[in-house]
Amino acid sequence: FVPTGTPAKDFAAALTRWSNPRGIQLSIANRLFGERTVKFEAPFIEVTRADFAAPLELLDYKGAHAAARQHINTWVAERTQDKIKDLLPPDGVDAATRLVLVNAIYFKAGWQTPFKKDNTERAPFTPLTGAKKNVEMMGALQNMMHGSSPAYDAVAMPYVGSEVELVAIAPK
Repeated sequence: FVPTGTPAKDFAAALTRWSNPRGIQLSIANRLFGERTVKFEAPFIEVTRADFAAPLELLDYKGAHAAARQHINTWVAERTQDKIKDLLPPDGVDAATRLVLVNAIYFKAGWQTPFKKDNTERAPFTPLTGAKKNVEMMGALQNMMHGSSPAYDAVAMPYVGSEVELVAIAPK
């Protein structure tokens, strides 16, 4: 639905227009946050704004990096329906920071075959930190597209309308 070679800003706009009538919520937000004392070249600023829908906003990292971090986190939270509240941790920027590129995506849609609440169970999960914890896990027994190789297993789970799907890939 979008031709190859389409600039990112046009691709994002096409996705947003395409998604809304189908009950899919999609917001894409791109921005550069640069140190206000740095001179950014005009061609760079224009390309990121025009082709990637990522305008440059100047902030004071040198004198107020904590306030700059909070500003960026607030901007991201507003564009992700408050799902991403602390993109940058307290030590994520400091007085030496000169440029932060943010790409935030908010996506919400219903499943073609919804999960049943009765099939949700607490089970162990191991995040990258290695500290296991029990979390709620959805479960379902249904036919769906799948694939595998010696290196991975994959499954495709369609959203309402079957035009968009989640493809989950797990290493063996």
